[in-house]
Amino acid sequence: METGHIYTPENDTYQARLSALQEVLRAREQVKRSRLHADSPEWSNALGSLEEIEQAEEVIDASFSMAAQDFNREELQQARSDKALTDNQLTEIINAVRTKEIDAKRNDNSSDEKSNSNTRS
Repeated sequence: METGHIYTPENDTYQARLSALQEVLRAREQVKRSRLHADSPEWSNALGSLEEIEQAEEVIDASFSMAAQDFNREELQQARSDKALTDNQLTEIINAVRTKEIDAKRNDNSSDEKSNSNTRS
């Protein structure tokens, strides 16, 4: 099953993508705060169940990963220079991109190993 996402830039311009990324970052902070109060009876009606919060986290994580992949290093540095992203946000985005790249390489290596073992059999 494919996870939904909330990263929906209006168009392909840097500014539109940056605005959509900032929305994802705000949602990420909100869901983190929701998680902190998830066990509180006085907040449970407003926040939803723990399961609903976890589902929101999945959507937001997928959105964050998608958004992070949508920017090149120069654009990220520009956003930092413009103070549109904090150093912490920039670090999180770069780490997400690197993690995705490493996962892709692992998947490629795993596929190569499987095809090599099948040809030897």
